[in-house]
Amino acid sequence: MSEGKTRIALLGVLAALTAGLAATVARRRRGGATPWGGGNAEGTAEEPRMVTCTCGTEYRMTGVGRHRVYWPADAPDDQPVLGDECPECGEPLPAPAGAAA
Repeated sequence: MSEGKTRIALLGVLAALTAGLAATVARRRRGGATPWGGGNAEGTAEEPRMVTCTCGTEYRMTGVGRHRVYWPADAPDDQPVLGDECPECGEPLPAPAGAAA
C-alpha cells in the first residue's frame, strides 16, 4: 500500500473512533438508555420496586435482568436475599414484567 493510501486509511479509522467516542459521551450526558437495557429505560436499577412472592412475602427489588437484587421488605440494605428463591417457600423470586434478561 502506498504512503498516501495508508494515511487515508488511518484518517478513516481515526474519524470512526472519534465519532464513536463522541456518540458515547453524548449518550452518557443525556442519560439515555444503553443497548443492554440500563440507563433511563422503564424500571431502572436505581428505583426500588416492591414485589410479592406467591406465598405473600413482600420484597424490595432493584436492578434489571440477571442483575436484580431482592431484600425482604423490612431488611436493611446490607442484608439482601442470597440466591434466586424465596427463603420462605422456595419458589423462584418474582420478576416484574419487562425485567427479564
